[in-house]
Amino acid sequence: MSQSNFTSELGQAMQRPDRLELEQLAHLYFEWCFAEEPQQYYDTHSVHLDAWMDLGSSDPDRALATVMMAAAQYSEPSFLGMVAAGILEDLLRDPSLDVLDRVVNEARKTARLRWMLAGVYSHAMASGAWERIEPLIVGMTSDDPLPPPPSL
Repeated sequence: MSQSNFTSELGQAMQRPDRLELEQLAHLYFEWCFAEEPQQYYDTHSVHLDAWMDLGSSDPDRALATVMMAAAQYSEPSFLGMVAAGILEDLLRDPSLDVLDRVVNEARKTARLRWMLAGVYSHAMASGAWERIEPLIVGMTSDDPLPPPPSL
C-alpha cells in the first residue's frame, strides 16, 4: 500500500478494501478495553481480538492502517495509549525500512501519531527505529494533552 496517490497513511487506510473489517477490530478492542467483564467479552470475541493483537507483528500494512484509523476515530487517551503500547509497539519492534519510513513520514505531519509514539517503550523498538523516532518526540510524553485527530 505504500505506492499511492494519497498524501497520508490515513488516506490510504480509508481506501483499503478491508477498511470496515479493520474498523470493526478497532471497535471490538475499544469495547474490550472498557468492558465491565473483560474476560467474558474476550471469550465472546476472542477470534477478532486475537487478530487485533497479532496485527503489529503479522501484517505491517494492516497494522499501520489500523493505528491511523484508531487515531482518527477515537479520542480516549487511555485507549490510544493501549493501541500505541500494543500494535504500534509491535510494528516498530523490527520494522522493514519501508514501514519505518512511512511511520516517520506520517509522524512528521500528524501530532496525534507523535503523541502515540511517545507512549511506545523505546527499548521495545528496533534501535534503528528509535534513532529515527526519538527526534520527533523529544520532550513529549503520553501524559501531554491529546492532539487533534488526523484528517484526510
